[in-house]
Amino acid sequence: MSVCWAGISYEHALAAEPSAQDESDEDEIIIITDDIDTGDETSDEEILLDTGTGDGSLDIEALEELAAGESTDSTLSYGLSTNITGSWLSRSASNVSHYEYGQLNAFLQYQPSDKWEWHLGIRADYDKQVGSPDFEALKFDYDEFFLRYRTEQFSFTIGSQIVLWGVADEVAPTDQVSVQDLTRGLIPDWEDRHRAYPMLRFEYFMDNRKLDAIWLPDFRAAELPNDDSIWAPIKRDTGQIFAPLRSFQVSQITIGEDDDGSGGGGLRYSVTAEGFDYAVTLLRVRRSLPYYKLSNETLDILRTNPNPLAILTASDDNLIETHPYSWVVGGDLTFQLWDVTWRLEGAFSSEKPATKQTLDYTTYDGFDWVFSGEFYPGDGDDRLNLQLVGSTINSSDKLIDRKRIYSLNGQFEGLYSNERWRLRIRFNHGLNLHDDFIGTEIAFLGWEPHEFYLASYFFDGSPRSVGGFFKNNNMLTIGWRGEF
Repeated sequence: MSVCWAGISYEHALAAEPSAQDESDEDEIIIITDDIDTGDETSDEEILLDTGTGDGSLDIEALEELAAGESTDSTLSYGLSTNITGSWLSRSASNVSHYEYGQLNAFLQYQPSDKWEWHLGIRADYDKQVGSPDFEALKFDYDEFFLRYRTEQFSFTIGSQIVLWGVADEVAPTDQVSVQDLTRGLIPDWEDRHRAYPMLRFEYFMDNRKLDAIWLPDFRAAELPNDDSIWAPIKRDTGQIFAPLRSFQVSQITIGEDDDGSGGGGLRYSVTAEGFDYAVTLLRVRRSLPYYKLSNETLDILRTNPNPLAILTASDDNLIETHPYSWVVGGDLTFQLWDVTWRLEGAFSSEKPATKQTLDYTTYDGFDWVFSGEFYPGDGDDRLNLQLVGSTINSSDKLIDRKRIYSLNGQFEGLYSNERWRLRIRFNHGLNLHDDFIGTEIAFLGWEPHEFYLASYFFDGSPRSVGGFFKNNNMLTIGWRGEF
């Protein structure tokens, strides 16, 4: 008898009078695999598996699992990654002399079958700042920590995850379901500036199409640095606040938070085709980035007494860290043309927060967009990605906030000396306001799994810009990364 389908052949010989040798043999499954790479040539290969029955019966379920490439064996894996740095601040205007940072990520992953997966991740962050102000802190946090069930058609995940929607680097307009990590400003790469977000996620797969649905039952705001950190959005030693309320130089201000409730949810439909990908996104979410508004009591005090010190008489918090809900409708497009990968991403947002010149807090509609091109100069290992970025607030009112923000940013990466050395340059340049950032890193990759690197970071710009706010944070850094 012979049965064959899906690349699996089952053969069992029937004989009227089996020999002693035949009686001792059990049934065999012969799996014929095509295109086996033997090192010197490609050939077909037969793999014999003993069925263990010896009675000629055919285990259809076992064969179907083999044909589908499934396995009932459980797997257990784990990993550890580290990043340890020491930095020296170069500007004489900085009151901090050096800054140390260490990060440790660990995970344990258990798959009892092909359909179920447990992933348990934790992280630890160590910060030390020497100067004025100085501090030392060790914080623990959950990382990706979830249970997932998946089939060929769909996947359902419950737990904390890092989900990055959109196709742009650094600033992706449709990426509003992730928690941003601001503990070290712009120093980490975009992928490393995020924290895990508790969520329910359902993914439905349809050939080259995918429907992604997310619900965020408990809002998680952006991870902010220590109050005394050089990366804090409010400088406690001087009271300087990042735009728009940059003029209130009061170090004793108090800050309240408005971060209760759900984070919202969203849908993303994406299509992957040959040389042409696109996606549409619909969200109703709260942005993880904080926006600081004056409390009603503080606003009333300032209207009667313009002296900023008068706000210290308020019985309530002076500032409120708010995260308004917003509708986000957007999409992205990726295509190949002239040996360049082009990406276009844009999103319309409702209720973008802003502050009028009368100091009243309000919200407006707005639009954010990114147009980028990625290519390989000289057809080598060097990669260059350039992005034009725009952000607008649709308002005729006079605002403290900037209504139009345009910038050019990008990244260059090159591998040299048999990929033992890597040069990486990241930059941002404001087009309608002085705002500059340049990060340069040279890394030695020749001793896996270790990376040793030397980096420099440069900030400059007007007081209303990110580069201007952090311009005293120019630094030289040495570091070590490892993955085990």
